[in-house]
Amino acid sequence: MNLAMKGFLMLMIAMACKGEPTRSYCESLCDWAVSCASDERSVDVDALTQSCLDSTRASDPSCEKAESGSMNPASLKLLQGSVKDIDAKSDSGDCNGFTGPIDDQKVGAPPLSCASQTGDYVSTYNEARDATKETNEELCNRVTDTMCQRVSDCVLGDFAGEIPKSVTDALGGTPYDLCVQRLDPVITQKCISNDLYSPESSFSDLNIARQGARECMRDFSDVSCDALIANPPSLNSATCAAMFSSPDDLVKVGQALVGLSGDFSQYASR
Repeated sequence: MNLAMKGFLMLMIAMACKGEPTRSYCESLCDWAVSCASDERSVDVDALTQSCLDSTRASDPSCEKAESGSMNPASLKLLQGSVKDIDAKSDSGDCNGFTGPIDDQKVGAPPLSCASQTGDYVSTYNEARDATKETNEELCNRVTDTMCQRVSDCVLGDFAGEIPKSVTDALGGTPYDLCVQRLDPVITQKCISNDLYSPESSFSDLNIARQGARECMRDFSDVSCDALIANPPSLNSATCAAMFSSPDDLVKVGQALVGLSGDFSQYASR
């Protein structure tokens, strides 16, 4: 048999032995992590998924084998059990390991059934978590957005849910838009430029401001209007106070919110 024929036969055997591409450990982890991120905040799902896949695939070479259909039957069977267990956690809304309080993230881990992965299955899980973390700028903007949305709701309540156009024209915008404008120089841009909420590189060196912001924003929609629009605002719980770089920043935010409420309340009382 000549070399050309041997090469052809080897190619045919390889093609015959190659299985169907299957969802990898990396893909299932990233689906879980991105789903949790989407529940916490607004995200670009496609971009965040790709970032996660780049990181996890670099950590676990078996992902490429699964996705290309070249995984051996024994490993494939183990992988399917792992993927099934990951999907069960994702479907149940188990997100504490990715987006929960920092103490929950510290102990977050993939299902034990994933220990059969070629790479360090816990390290790959950690890569998925880190690749889908909220960035400093994203969290800075989310803090402003969340506070302004709550202030807007409070102001709308003074107008029975609808502010006349004549009022927004007179003041130059809606409560939300004006709030964002006024907080931008007070906290938003300062937060971004100073990397106030930068993600931690290690659980042993926590960014207190970041974790304070994350926890404060978690239930911010429940803050009462009286507590929010006060001078100073009642944001200085142990959790919320931690998200400011100084007490002075808290006061400035309070002044901005009180001023905004006052501007609209003079029209509401007419």
